[in-house]
Amino acid sequence: MFLINCLIFCVVALVQSANDHTLTPPHCAARFELEVKRSDVMRLGKATLKCANVLAIPMHREGRAQFTGIDIFFAPQSADGHIPKSAKEFQQAQYVNLNLMTDGTGKVTQVNMSVVIPGKTVARTIAWKPEDLRKYFSKVILKDRRIVLKSSGAYDDPQTASEQASLHWDVDIDAPISNDR
Repeated sequence: MFLINCLIFCVVALVQSANDHTLTPPHCAARFELEVKRSDVMRLGKATLKCANVLAIPMHREGRAQFTGIDIFFAPQSADGHIPKSAKEFQQAQYVNLNLMTDGTGKVTQVNMSVVIPGKTVARTIAWKPEDLRKYFSKVILKDRRIVLKSSGAYDDPQTASEQASLHWDVDIDAPISNDR
């Protein structure tokens, strides 16, 4: 009888944990490249970030421009081997932030990318046109407090006299959406 009760307990625990998608560890395969081609203030050249961890948190902005979505933070492993775990830790070193703005149905309507590297920090709206959203961000799944995103692409600044940068990304993540900031 004891063995049967243990077996039932184990099966129930397995079923409950299988249904709790937030317990599944995040999968993060992400690589970002920033090339500053022309700038009066930033160092010129390429920088690459291969990310070791991902953190996705809900985004709710109030005020004149109200919107919702998901803030996704990507960070590489530091030189001393540290891998950031919280948004605060992510923002203390090099990182990439993708803002996926969504409508009421959870459909992505705009994507902003910030690449923060000392001497080279660039923030751009990389997709807002329907054709760009379909091309680069059609493989976004928001379900059961998780985000699954597969996207590869490039964004080049329009030609300007003072600054020009290009962004390249290759992202494959499956991560819980956390309220931990």
